Amino acid sequence: MIAGIAVVAGALQHAVLPGGLWSNSSRANATIEVASLPTVAVDEARSMRDAGTATIVDARPANLSTTLPAGVISIPIGLSQDAAFVRAKLDGVPLDRTLLVHCGDARCGQSRVVAAAIRRLGWTDVRVIRGEP
Repeated sequence: MIAGIAVVAGALQHAVLPGGLWSNSSRANATIEVASLPTVAVDEARSMRDAGTATIVDARPANLSTTLPAGVISIPIGLSQDAAFVRAKLDGVPLDRTLLVHCGDARCGQSRVVAAAIRRLGWTDVRVIRGEP
């Protein structure tokens, strides 16, 4: 019965998120993908942002990212699996642009989930900021 519930839940999630990033076939690799994301130290992330070589992505919930500095893109964890939403937020950002994802502090795992979602859509240089930016 539990296996049946998991299958139904997976199907519902995929149905709720058309074009969603978590298809049943990709779920098995999600943990490995999230764990293998490259990271960058806070100081290096600031240097890259200041030099104009990277864009910061804020993975915090929408209510916490209402006043973002210019150039920061908000992709809240709750919407990160909606492929159309993520593509719209990153519209015009080249696929090879360095994207540095943060979620507020070193214990937060939201940035890894959002970064993995972005990578699945084709952006090739997506890193997670270690620590609080």
